[in-house]
Amino acid sequence: MYRTTLNYHKCIEQGRVPITYILIQTDMGWRAYAEKTLAETFDEAAQIADGTYTADGLIYASGVPVGAVDLQGRILYISNPQRTIRPSNRSISNSYNVKQQMHLSVTLDDCDDYFSKLIVKEPFLSKTLRSYVGFEALPHWESLRQFQGVITAVRINNDTFVIEADEQ
Repeated sequence: MYRTTLNYHKCIEQGRVPITYILIQTDMGWRAYAEKTLAETFDEAAQIADGTYTADGLIYASGVPVGAVDLQGRILYISNPQRTIRPSNRSISNSYNVKQQMHLSVTLDDCDDYFSKLIVKEPFLSKTLRSYVGFEALPHWESLRQFQGVITAVRINNDTFVIEADEQ
């Protein structure tokens, strides 16, 4: 069961189309990618520091904005995370203990060799990846997190960068 904020619910009632975006936590900070740039979703003031403290020393309380070091519209395809249960020994009650890990695959645009150059300096393997569904006009903390996992594989294909992640 998911809980949504009142603003999120209002956007749904207004017929707005939600946007799926991912956050990758690298050694340099959070990197945010979506189908288009999400300037309104992430607080510009939080980019000054790490999202917890601003440059003038103020501390953000609840609803902490994420200080993203990279905000780009590069997602070409993102798979749907799915979880299934497999019955063991034909027992329904025991089948909930045996779950398949969620898996997420994200294809990003790399036509300008951006990721080819980035992963040399900042490796993505074993880093945290989160997938969210939200609206452009709403801040990040009002989005629904649909997946959190660890990046297990990266591939560079012709003009694309593919990230594979498994649930933690």
